[in-house]
Amino acid sequence: MSEKQELAPSAFNERETIGYCWAIHYKGQLVHREDITFRFRGQGDDILVVKVDGECVLNACGRGTEGFLQPGLGGWSSSSADSRRFYMGNSTAVVGEWITLRAGEPKKMEVVIGEVPGGTFCSMLTVEVEDVEYGRNRQSGPILPMFKTEEPRTHPTRPKSMYY
Repeated sequence: MSEKQELAPSAFNERETIGYCWAIHYKGQLVHREDITFRFRGQGDDILVVKVDGECVLNACGRGTEGFLQPGLGGWSSSSADSRRFYMGNSTAVVGEWITLRAGEPKKMEVVIGEVPGGTFCSMLTVEVEDVEYGRNRQSGPILPMFKTEEPRTHPTRPKSMYY
């Protein structure tokens, strides 16, 4: 097994876990300091799924694994023509559903990332705010900010709250 494959499990103090067939399930709250409408764009090699208030808003699993979690996601697929159009990391990005947050009102959020068959792991989650103009990359895709989480309060791998 390559050292790259071992990096993800070891980052979570799971040094005995093999570098493939693993998943990480984050649970927290999505909250913003002001009213905002946004959507996630992301890519997961192999798994990246985001749920807000129990509804799938992004299934950015890599090609070939995108159906892996579909039974539990209600058959979600992106409605955006830009989905799988622009590269992000080592794959094309999937465009999520629009989400509206009211200032200071948290919503439940879950994120699952994982690696199925082995190889190099790559997962990215970005945020696109409605009606904001973004710079463009060499493919003419938007250059978006990465999704950020609050500093963990109790354990380095279990954030209490997630925010943009």
